[in-house]
Amino acid sequence: MRVRKEEEREREREREPWEHSTVREHSTVREHSAQRVFVPVLEEGMEYAVSIEHRSVAHLSPLTAEGIVGGIAAIIHKRVLEENTAELPGLLPDLLYFALMPYLGHDRALAAA
Repeated sequence: MRVRKEEEREREREREPWEHSTVREHSTVREHSAQRVFVPVLEEGMEYAVSIEHRSVAHLSPLTAEGIVGGIAAIIHKRVLEENTAELPGLLPDLLYFALMPYLGHDRALAAA
């Protein structure tokens, strides 16, 4: 009986691996790591936008960088879960635009992407 339950759990994990708690936990750790690394980079970019580009960022929320990183992480995570990792390189221009647009504006972000 016990062996049968273990076999059922294993089949369930194989069908929907993202539902398995270990996968979710690992994903959460990676997302937090991305936040720690990339949020300060975007915040530095905001300082660049003010000092070099002479753009006002007063209209931006203090959560802008965190939202951008979270959004990008969610897009990448979804592609990985759907096993569409081959799409990831093609998303780079759009994701770069998404990251830069609040700080540099549409034209400069589009040119950079």
